[in-house]
Amino acid sequence: RGYEPGVAEALGAELGRPVEWVRVPWVDMIPAVQRGDADAVLFGQGITTERQAQVDFTRPYAIFHEGVLVRRGAGIHGPDDLVGR
Repeated sequence: RGYEPGVAEALGAELGRPVEWVRVPWVDMIPAVQRGDADAVLFGQGITTERQAQVDFTRPYAIFHEGVLVRRGAGIHGPDDLVGR
């Protein structure tokens, strides 16, 4: 089922609460919590100063190192090479 679902089920079991997954677009995750439509976001929302001004964060439950895979010979060697693509 995946890492986040496993973490959510463990949290729900510890708290004695059911877990209901609701899929929302990325840009609506924090607003859903602010409106009370969701209790939490459990999905790679990195902690930034801007986000900390909007919602409270727990300690990180995981560290993710994300990357981009490109075709060999595509001429993409760094973030600047992705501009406009």
